[in-house]
Amino acid sequence: MRVHICNPTAEERWGELVEEHPSSSVFQHPLYMEALAKTYAHLEPLGFILIDDHDHYVAGIPFFLVKSCLTGRRLVSLPFSSYSDPLVKTGEEFRLLFQEILRFCSKNHIRYMEFKPLNGIALFEGNPLIAPSYDQKTHVLELTQDQNTLQKKFDRTNVRQKISRAEKSGIVVRGATTERELRAFYQLLLKSRKRLGLPPQFYSFFLNMWRLLSPGGILNLLCAEINGSPIGFLLYFKFKKTVYAEYIASEEDRFPLGVNQALFWSAIKEGVSEGYDYFDFGKSGVHNLGLLSSKRRWGANERNAPTFYYPNSKKAVSPKQERFSYKLMSYLYKKMPDALSELSSRLLYRHLG
Repeated sequence: MRVHICNPTAEERWGELVEEHPSSSVFQHPLYMEALAKTYAHLEPLGFILIDDHDHYVAGIPFFLVKSCLTGRRLVSLPFSSYSDPLVKTGEEFRLLFQEILRFCSKNHIRYMEFKPLNGIALFEGNPLIAPSYDQKTHVLELTQDQNTLQKKFDRTNVRQKISRAEKSGIVVRGATTERELRAFYQLLLKSRKRLGLPPQFYSFFLNMWRLLSPGGILNLLCAEINGSPIGFLLYFKFKKTVYAEYIASEEDRFPLGVNQALFWSAIKEGVSEGYDYFDFGKSGVHNLGLLSSKRRWGANERNAPTFYYPNSKKAVSPKQERFSYKLMSYLYKKMPDALSELSSRLLYRHLG
């Protein structure tokens, strides 16, 4: 067998491997990776593919080469993404790919590699050369039961009653299908990120995802409204067996009405009716106790979602929420004017990934 290095966004067979492999996620889809590449000029997509003697794609690991004059050159699998398992079936396949990746890093002056597995954690654990960071968790709800049975798992006060309150308050949840609605979602998302002290993301990222992924039904947007006025949105993916809830944004003063619960419940019901097996609530920092608690109330299974770094570096694995730089950034983004926030974000995102 041999290892082939390619651009996954331009390789039809990469898409076939992603469709076929049991551990693949929507973030490895060539169209999602293309959206990243279109948005961020400092990201170069790379795929390391294991090919057998019959020229079949057997296994693969996707990366982006992150090029930054401040943080150096590094390989990330994958930036701005929740998970990316190595698409391998055996430890030997992983070993062959990893050896070639190390040769690539040596030739191209790569500082370090970053992996975000979910199902393939065992490939990395126990290796003294690889440093783990267990500062993220995810919550996955199984959808294999009917809606009524599923709803009994939900916390009575904080989920079921909030869903009922949203209905009684006149909140209606519907599918959003236009770029105008996407822009309205983005404006609410900006408010949410400012409230949390996070840098605003590029609208072009969401627009690129919308244009590439929504025609095939992979990217979806729900809108919650009262009397025709939008008060909340949920952007989510549907891929293979899983519904991924990635971005939720709503008017802060509507929280008590249960707008977020109504959005999640609508997406969950859709997943059940369409035969999906899992609903992924997305990653949460282990220090974000409020967010962790809110996701546990849905009866979802809590799982570690670690990041692994090669080579082992204590600096790399310190939880970002505990770093002084992260706390300072969060404080500044809560306080700074919107125009300055947008300008600084454009500079910052040229070095992130």
